[in-house]
Amino acid sequence: MDKSPIYCLFPWVLQRAEKEFDQPRYIHLVRNPHGMIRSFEDAKIDVLIPFMRESGYSRRQLAELTWLVSHENASTFLRTIPAERQILVRFEDVVQESESTGRRLCDFLGLPFVAEMLDPYLEKERRMTDGLKTASQYGGDLKFHLHERIEATVADRWKQYSCDGDLSQMTHRLAESLGYSFPA
Repeated sequence: MDKSPIYCLFPWVLQRAEKEFDQPRYIHLVRNPHGMIRSFEDAKIDVLIPFMRESGYSRRQLAELTWLVSHENASTFLRTIPAERQILVRFEDVVQESESTGRRLCDFLGLPFVAEMLDPYLEKERRMTDGLKTASQYGGDLKFHLHERIEATVADRWKQYSCDGDLSQMTHRLAESLGYSFPA
């Protein structure tokens, strides 16, 4: 298993998985774009990645562009993959309905569900979260070590803040195609 959101910025990386592995399965993890944008801004991800730092775009613009390009690339790629080898999982479901989402993922992967899966922060020092190379630190959850447990409130925390600018029409349409709805 590899959870590296940055892979979706490069379609060739996604296509390579099909060549390197026999019948790989794909979990398309999505998050409400407003929540992802807020998280990106909080983590200041653009400061960590040189091509983003030098882009000339604002942090908010980079966050939305990252969400849009990543999910456009993933969606385009997954249209070439048989339905039985892919699953769409919403971040909001992971944190708000952890057990049922975990069981659904285990069924998809053909793995037994183990209750300890619901406590990813237990024994953090034994988790493989540091990566082998410096670049790998950008691959996962930069805030992993700041948490003690799965928190359902994280899903909607972004609503506490004003959104600097509305979503572009392209982002709005893609988010709706991924199961998100927005008030008119």
